[in-house]
Order: sequence, then C-alpha cells, then structure tokens
Amino acid sequence: MEHPGGHSGSLILQNYRVVGPTIASPCWRRDVNGQHGQSSLILPDLELALTRLLEFGEEIVAQCVLTRPIHEHFTIYEIPLEKRSPENPARFKVGPDTFLLERLAEAEGAMEKPKQK
Repeated sequence: MEHPGGHSGSLILQNYRVVGPTIASPCWRRDVNGQHGQSSLILPDLELALTRLLEFGEEIVAQCVLTRPIHEHFTIYEIPLEKRSPENPARFKVGPDTFLLERLAEAEGAMEKPKQK
C-alpha cells in the first residue's frame, strides 16, 4: 500500500453500516482513477494476513535452525497437512537426519540378532 491517491489508488474503509434490514460488516476496497474496486470483508482478509505472517515466521525459524543446527545430525521436517493436529497445528518438527536414522536402524538390527557361540 502506498500513500493515499498514489498509483494503487485510494483505500476506502467502510465501518459497520445498515444495509436494508441487516447490518453489513466492515469492508474495504481500493478506488483507482475514480473507479470503485472490489470490496472485501476486513476480518477474513486480516485473518488470512495473520496466518500468512505466522507461516512466514515458522519458515524463518526453520531456516535459522537449518543454517545453524544444534547438532549435525538433526534436521527440520515438515509435518504433512493430514497429520497435523487441529489443537496444535505445528507445521515443522525437529528429528534425526537420514544418516542418523540409518545408523540407528543398523544398531537395532545388530541388537536383534542372536549371539553365536
């Protein structure tokens, strides 16, 4: 968004208002060169903006952890959308990398083999 009346037009905000027998929710639009732009409700737009800011923040933290890892054999995994909990919709988790997973699998396999006499 630029200064009012700039190339992007003017931002027009409309508060709650009576429209016929109902009350319309706050909305906004951008008017460019005297033409009314498409109005949209403010609350859903702000919720979407907040969600995107939170996702961006998560990506920054994940990238920071990958850039300066706490341990050389840990990495960041993205949790698939269908496996995320609605109560805790975490998008990323920290876990062992493939090298460490392979070593752990080898160690488990060695422990399961019976010792030969």
